[in-house]
Amino acid sequence: MGLLTEKKAALFDLGSTLIEYENISWNDVYKLSIMEGFKLLEGHNFLFSEKSKLMEGFVSVVNEMIAHSMEIQKEPDLRRFFIDFFKKHEHDLSDEIYDDFLEHYYQPIRDHLSLIPGAIDVLHFFKSKGCKLGLISNTVFPQRYHYEDMQNFGVLEFFDEIVFSSEFEYRKPHPAIFEHVLRKLDISADQAFFVGDRVDVDVAGAKNAGITAILKLKSDRVYENHGKADLIIDDLAELIENY
Repeated sequence: MGLLTEKKAALFDLGSTLIEYENISWNDVYKLSIMEGFKLLEGHNFLFSEKSKLMEGFVSVVNEMIAHSMEIQKEPDLRRFFIDFFKKHEHDLSDEIYDDFLEHYYQPIRDHLSLIPGAIDVLHFFKSKGCKLGLISNTVFPQRYHYEDMQNFGVLEFFDEIVFSSEFEYRKPHPAIFEHVLRKLDISADQAFFVGDRVDVDVAGAKNAGITAILKLKSDRVYENHGKADLIIDDLAELIENY
């Protein structure tokens, strides 16, 4: 009998677990994103002095925003952040321009996505075993963007419950976001397992909520420790082997 045999719910992270969002570094993709965003704004006759310096400053404050959100375990208001940043530099974003800006900003991220090998097979396997499937993901972006990503890669249809931190009060590792999904699925913590690629948010968060924690290693990431992971895997197919 495997570690997962008696489990009734399979919960997953999204980025670097089912869909790879880090085929290039986040710093590099942020630079591409802001370049696309600025092109859009210039098309709306926004004029920027010292553009390159402003873009560098933008990447810096984005990193600060993300670091702060990790510290307080809550996502920032992305609309408020962008509007305040450009207002500080004497530009007002209307709702229409903001929506266009965010679409252009997100496109370089979408351009570099890929499906994690084995994702479809694993989701299909646990679904066929009668497990309820849930997804818990941290993101600053509107959930509709990630729904589209999941739809494009054919994974959206498998899930019974999905929560993105941008639409919830807390982000991982806060236990509330895990407990929310358990309630929606009508599953107790000891009946579920959670798979993610980060120790500090995925393993720690699942364990804080009393859920079996599985760490899926990302090949190009250095792990100083594996936290309190109940299982460590290199490949999603290993989940099936442990059922």
